[in-house]
Amino acid sequence: MLAVSHVLVSGLATSIILNTSDPLVISVGALAGLFPDIDTPKSIVGRLFPFISNFLTEKMRHRSCTHSFLASVSLAFIVYPLSHFLNIGSQIPSAIVCGYVFGWLADMFTKNGVEVFWPSKIRYVCPTNRKFRLTTGSNAEYVVLFLLVLIAFAIFSINYQGGFFQQLNQIISSPSGAVRLYMQYSKENKILLNIEGTDTTSRNLINREFTLIQPIKNDDLIVLDESENKLYLASERLFGNIVISRITAKVGPPVKTQVKDLYLEDESINDVSLNLNPNSSVKSFLSGDFSVDEFDTSILGRDSGYFNPIEATNSRIKLTAAPFNLVINQIGDEFLTGSLKVFSISEK
Repeated sequence: MLAVSHVLVSGLATSIILNTSDPLVISVGALAGLFPDIDTPKSIVGRLFPFISNFLTEKMRHRSCTHSFLASVSLAFIVYPLSHFLNIGSQIPSAIVCGYVFGWLADMFTKNGVEVFWPSKIRYVCPTNRKFRLTTGSNAEYVVLFLLVLIAFAIFSINYQGGFFQQLNQIISSPSGAVRLYMQYSKENKILLNIEGTDTTSRNLINREFTLIQPIKNDDLIVLDESENKLYLASERLFGNIVISRITAKVGPPVKTQVKDLYLEDESINDVSLNLNPNSSVKSFLSGDFSVDEFDTSILGRDSGYFNPIEATNSRIKLTAAPFNLVINQIGDEFLTGSLKVFSISEK
């Protein structure tokens, strides 16, 4: 199989399996697909590393040891500990292993196949009919190469737009799809929702964009209308502020997020150093459940048209994605006991 075919197969497999459009990760996977052919001096990597290639050529047949699960597992045992030592994350070593495996798996479609379970000398081929297998540099391989290029453009486009699950969510329009995107991408990107539905207070139809702040139980969603800086609870059930009839989600612009966990013991939020500026461009949301002494619930402003993130009785206060400014204005001086989670979002 041609080197360019190996590069395309391994690059595609890396993009699909790791669900990535990162050029560096895909390139690493694509190049790793060339290395099984280090067992022949005629290959690109064989010419780059002639001492290794000549040694392997003398000791074993082409498409044997380096085209096997044993070689792939050995490679994984090398690159994963090394990446941990170098603190480069898991994407790069995963791309190396993925690209390498699909590099030799592609050779199963050639005339002579590969020794998948080396040192067993049994060769595995696909398909079983020899007439339908590929010959390196044949017209059939160039047809396959053309199809791989088309598939590559499609896959890279899908992953650049958030991956397969985002595109699926665009089709099936489900809150669970939005939650899936939130769990996968919200650390580094806004999750933007286009919601069509009904405002439960005014009974007006709505169709506009929101930012997903936090999913809660039963795939109900706390969303922010950034144009009016108001929170809504959106749900497919007859519950909350917006009843969803259709929803699509996409990965939005990059953001910097920070989560801080604190414990308050008879302390006011005003007295705790959160390092938050009420007037800054950073949006901060507070969550927690607290005990409090003789809280006057009448001071809470409530609007049935919006999500009310502060719930309270005389002895308990519960915050659910409550905006920092609102908390400071309404309960900032109250002495609370309980766990506090602060979630902050800022533009990159």
